[in-house]
Amino acid sequence: LLHSCIMEDRKPLKRKLSDRSKDSGRDNRLHVKNPYHNNSPDFAALALEFPHLLGDYVQINPVSKKGSIDFADNNALRGLSKALLLKDFHVNVDIPENHLCPPLPNRINYLCWISDLLENSSAEMTSTAPIVLDIGVGPVCIFPILGNKLFGWKFVGSDVDGASIDMCQRNIDANPELKEHIRAVLVPDSNRLQEIIGKEYLPRLMLQNVGENNNTHSDEQTIPVSVDLRSIRTGHTKDNNLTSNVVLRGPVSSALFAMGGYHAQILLQCEKNIGTNSNENENGLAHADEHNNDRLLTVVMCNPPFYDTDEQIQINERTVCTGSTSEMRTLGGEVVFISAIIYDSLLLKDRVLWYTSMVGKHSSLQPLKRLLSASGVPHSHYFVTTLSQGVTSRWVLAWTFSDDAARGYRKWCST
Repeated sequence: LLHSCIMEDRKPLKRKLSDRSKDSGRDNRLHVKNPYHNNSPDFAALALEFPHLLGDYVQINPVSKKGSIDFADNNALRGLSKALLLKDFHVNVDIPENHLCPPLPNRINYLCWISDLLENSSAEMTSTAPIVLDIGVGPVCIFPILGNKLFGWKFVGSDVDGASIDMCQRNIDANPELKEHIRAVLVPDSNRLQEIIGKEYLPRLMLQNVGENNNTHSDEQTIPVSVDLRSIRTGHTKDNNLTSNVVLRGPVSSALFAMGGYHAQILLQCEKNIGTNSNENENGLAHADEHNNDRLLTVVMCNPPFYDTDEQIQINERTVCTGSTSEMRTLGGEVVFISAIIYDSLLLKDRVLWYTSMVGKHSSLQPLKRLLSASGVPHSHYFVTTLSQGVTSRWVLAWTFSDDAARGYRKWCST
């Protein structure tokens, strides 16, 4: 089974079961769909065109006349992102201080891989524009803006921070062409759910692989882990403070509820029907086309807070931009946060075609894949890719409950 697709010049290549690339030189190349693939920004030209944004931050080599920029300078990065959005996407945004400043090529790489997922999801896609939920949209609204401009997708951006949602909405309003394509919603945090996952499930998720040959390249060598998030909904948690009337929602279901209308109605129906759905196979997957008429979202995407504590942020010397608390830190760190998305996916199943999330640490992938397997998602239905730019690598984990989508993408990966 193919568990990992690494993006190359044209198509992902079939690789060993390890997610870590061995030929980092090739992986550092941007996705072929990325407008900055083999087309690096001309810093000197940008400084001339946008002196108010980059004039103080671009250094011109007197011999080559080429410009350079200090990527360790937050102000320079904010100016660069604003200039590129203006020049290449005709969008004017405010990027506030003390928030993450998004590097456009890196963000676009994630969107390009989602595009690969959708283009190769067999017969699942329709002619209608995909609807994407961006969890943790942030004040810049960067993923929805880029995703709409590059691919024509519609977006809902959710965030737990009211100030970020307000700024996000102002950025949308400042660009009238975005208004009908992007919606921002404020949601409550999922700390109660994350606390349960962190206390009861995370210790078992972090167990190391064991086996006679200790083959860490294969999920088949992973010791069976008694950790199935479905037990939280069915009341088999050790938390004595929960009652049958308590509804624990993760980031996806909280966003659907905040959207109201049809989306909230279908969510409430799903929650009401917990434990009563007999139209599922032994893996908990809906039968083909069972929920297609009730599809709420095409894709869930997320750039989660990576860290659990401020100390972890300080240890990471590569952290350049200062981010807000909700952008940088979450209860239990990225493993627990993404686990809460998995928790929601087990309720919604193929009412969302693809669930995806960026992952900041390679060590987080194994416990998350363990959790998917333990919760009934087959190995054939989840995938990992590497996003590389310069010295920085991130990973994306994607999973689906659609047999057609998994089969179509897996077939494309193997060619």
